[in-house]
Amino acid sequence: MKHNPTIFVATIVVVLVAAAGGGRNSRTNASTPADRFAQLCGDRLECPELGLTVVGIEDRAGRQPAALFQGSAGDSLLFALAGGADATFRSAFNVYLVTTADHTLLVDAGLGPKAGGTLLPQLDSLGVSPDQVADILITHIHPDHIGGLVADGRAVFANATLHLSGPELESGSSNPVWQQVAAAYEGRIDTAMAAGELFGRLVKAIPAYGHTPGHTLYQIGPCLMVGDLLHAQDLQLDNPDYCARFDGSPDQARATRKAIYDRVRAEGLYLCGAHCYERFIKP
Repeated sequence: MKHNPTIFVATIVVVLVAAAGGGRNSRTNASTPADRFAQLCGDRLECPELGLTVVGIEDRAGRQPAALFQGSAGDSLLFALAGGADATFRSAFNVYLVTTADHTLLVDAGLGPKAGGTLLPQLDSLGVSPDQVADILITHIHPDHIGGLVADGRAVFANATLHLSGPELESGSSNPVWQQVAAAYEGRIDTAMAAGELFGRLVKAIPAYGHTPGHTLYQIGPCLMVGDLLHAQDLQLDNPDYCARFDGSPDQARATRKAIYDRVRAEGLYLCGAHCYERFIKP
């Protein structure tokens, strides 16, 4: 399936990660250009001027235990915010559907039905068949982001090309779920974004390492798809120093989180997290 060259022109953005900033308390009165051409209706963002629709799909609801963040910053504040050492934070497992007049893509693919994922019936309710999906942007190789790509060893999205960063592919190639995915999508796995060859002016790949060695975010119109930049919005939006134990490099993850929060505020973007119970957040 070919891309429309008027919409999809190769672009890559490199983020310079700084340790300063971050947290809602650092918010400034930045303008919000996204609001001028986007209308948010529930879990759907319509951008008529861009010919773009983004739908946030909760693949499965979830919660994150407070203990997941223990030892990464001040535990007394952590447990006070959570309501106790055994308490949990509301979370989710999200997939984002992006459509234009002639293109359909996903950001990540969720858990898969064996792990409780509901992506396929939700796509069906939206009138989208798996065969319509032309591209899937993968933030990183963890099972809750790639589990929905295969079923019984076969590709769920028969016409889709998978896109992820070279460092992520290299670091995650031994993941058994990824090995199933790689076999099912042989010849349809693209890491060209590392050379600046991603889609177009509506899509930018943003390296955001720390959670994994090749964790990648995607800016699509006014939305920044942040993957696992954060796991508990009620904790980490205001307190970005807290890291989940899933973060492979906590120091790098903290610095990345703060820099991305600053970018979202400065550019008036919506933060769209894979584990946020609100699919479109304006920090």
